[in-house]
Amino acid sequence: YGYNRNDFNEARLYFENVLVSKNVMLLEETLHTLATIEELEKNYDRSYKYYSRLVNEYPTTELGREAQSSVVRVLSLDGKNREVISAATKLISDNSDIPNIDEVRYYRAKAYNALSKNKKALRDWEILSSASHSSYSTEAKYMVAEAMFNENILDINNGNPMTLASVYKLNRIALSDVMAIIEKHLPQAVEEKKNHVFIIDEINRGNISKIFGELIT
Repeated sequence: YGYNRNDFNEARLYFENVLVSKNVMLLEETLHTLATIEELEKNYDRSYKYYSRLVNEYPTTELGREAQSSVVRVLSLDGKNREVISAATKLISDNSDIPNIDEVRYYRAKAYNALSKNKKALRDWEILSSASHSSYSTEAKYMVAEAMFNENILDINNGNPMTLASVYKLNRIALSDVMAIIEKHLPQAVEEKKNHVFIIDEINRGNISKIFGELIT
């Protein structure tokens, strides 16, 4: 009851008493709830302890499998980037079909960036950017663009991230800023004489005749 009312102190006391009682029937749910409470309270060490115990004691249940990515998340929230990389790499190599594998890769990419291992981070961002149904794909696309062109896209968008919607009205980005980036990289592109592909994502959401002109339709 306390948990539902966000009275975490009351809820924590109740569930800790359940742990002490060693009630096996309630142990799995208790560990999950305590881990969630501590994460919400930003007690990441305690949250990590409960999530880890959940993984170790219930490795095949739904909550136990979901806790694997939660371990990586709370390590990241606690700023333990090396531990994030170690835990995430083991999960990705051993259990690529675990729930929330994209979340695991996302936090590993952020940890690589934080440790200036940008090439390794880029590989994860590229994989995430191609996962069309992932909630992390949009942010990953911008991270790939920044890595490839060494441009901070958020800077020209007044620091506003674009991670929620599929389509954005870019009223904060000036055309002159976009052209400056294009012109900066254009000489190199022409000099290399490589073929290029121009991809317009989610174009089906737009008005085709306005995008390409009336003749196309």
